[in-house]
Amino acid sequence: RDKHVFTIAPTGSGKTFTFWLPLLFNNNGVLILITALNQLGDKNVQELEPLGITAINITSDNICEKIINDVANLVYQVVIVNPELLVNHKLFINLWKNKKFSSRVFNITFDEAHCICQWGESFCPDYKNLNLLKWRMPSNIRFHVASATMPKSYIKSIQSILQVEPANCTFIHLSNNRPNIHLMVEQIRNTAKSVYDLERVLLLDGDERGPPKFMIFCNKRSECEYIARHLRFKLGSDRCNKVAGDIWGIVCTDAAGMGLDISDVELVVQWKYTVSICTLVQRLGRGARHPSVEATGIYLVESQYFDETQERLRRAAEKHAQKRKGADQSAAASKPASKRRRTGAGPAGADINVDTETISDQEGDEAMVLGGEVVMDVDGVVPSCESGIPLSGGLSDDEYEKAMMSSRLCCDTCNTGSFILTQPHYPPPKSTRAPRKLTFPPYTMTHKENDLCEALKKWRDDQVKIEGLETNIYFGKQLILPDDILKRIVDLAHHFKLPNTQALHAQTGWCYASKYGSHILQYVHLHFPAPPTPVTQQPN
Repeated sequence: RDKHVFTIAPTGSGKTFTFWLPLLFNNNGVLILITALNQLGDKNVQELEPLGITAINITSDNICEKIINDVANLVYQVVIVNPELLVNHKLFINLWKNKKFSSRVFNITFDEAHCICQWGESFCPDYKNLNLLKWRMPSNIRFHVASATMPKSYIKSIQSILQVEPANCTFIHLSNNRPNIHLMVEQIRNTAKSVYDLERVLLLDGDERGPPKFMIFCNKRSECEYIARHLRFKLGSDRCNKVAGDIWGIVCTDAAGMGLDISDVELVVQWKYTVSICTLVQRLGRGARHPSVEATGIYLVESQYFDETQERLRRAAEKHAQKRKGADQSAAASKPASKRRRTGAGPAGADINVDTETISDQEGDEAMVLGGEVVMDVDGVVPSCESGIPLSGGLSDDEYEKAMMSSRLCCDTCNTGSFILTQPHYPPPKSTRAPRKLTFPPYTMTHKENDLCEALKKWRDDQVKIEGLETNIYFGKQLILPDDILKRIVDLAHHFKLPNTQALHAQTGWCYASKYGSHILQYVHLHFPAPPTPVTQQPN
């Protein structure tokens, strides 16, 4: 039809295969693939090599005149590049002026095209400059835009950026339904730092076998590193190494939610709320890539995003407002009549309905702070599942069916045995107030502090070898004893605040305090012996 093509298909459905099909019908033609991540480009090159298709992934590390000359001389059938180089690099700008090359280019494909909208504002602003292609490339070249998640707003934005007319576009739109992924939403009921809810989902306390092959998605890299260290400590080296030569689980950010093809992931967890439903679909879609595998996708969300929490805060806000109103009226009534402010009467018969449920003053104060942000829509029919359990608010059945990612199973209440996380849940740990972290004024380090620091670093190097992490030059040492915790230990030792392992754990938060604390305290007390207890004189 000689039109631009938008392909919207679920994760794991084989969208990448559609990239290469046009090569069969364009003899000696050149296809340009724009990808968000360099790793995806390397993966595509490896997949095309056995098929006899010549391809190259051009990155900022390898771009040079020789490679561009080979591209211009049609050495490669597929050229993979990121938007930054394609739009801004001088060699690529001049490449379009080469008639031999530009006349053979028949297609420009955008992999993970939702990144044009999601990343164009911040992470990769060069996506917004793709409109320059329209002025550089020949008019006969067509775009192929592919993603698992492209709502109408994304499609309009991409059409505007690429400067293509809607009438000149055709759409291949498949449902995002993944019937072999069973979805659950779980509330984070404990503190996020304790990661207890994640332990509960991974069955770390209730099953010696541990979880199946899993992926945990976080919104921040720092959260990934913290959770990975915590899980290594919780699982122990014996369970971490139970699968020789294979990966048991991955803690990752959105970068692993695109193009990563691991066929047998049985558990995918999204840790904490994410604002984009497109991001959520991409991440949970990493599970059960093979049709014969079934997976559970668990969305762990903070309590403030749940209806019952918002309803509780709304009620507390109403009660607090009513108490304030009553207090103001009492204060006005106690003023002299000459100074009393006159107020107009409200509409006849107008009453304020106040929920009489008992709410503590603490909840009222909480609602006073947060209540202004709470919007609670209680109108509309709430559809239910087969068990009569409400599933969503404010949507008709037809609208909800279109919006949801359905499963061949109804829900985890109707089909308990088909989901990984089943009732009853393990009881949460006892809630205790965290000990106060000590703060110290600045001080000048002496040879004693430096000697302790060097001794701890040497102990860490030895421990890395014992644990078999010496090959991990980037994270090996930091997995055992991070630099910030090492510095904190030296500060505490200087002020004689490390009498035992309990104090070490409380003041540093080191996950290995109970395991290695006795060794660390030996070094601390060697360099900083406890000061003698002053002798109090007995009165005569």
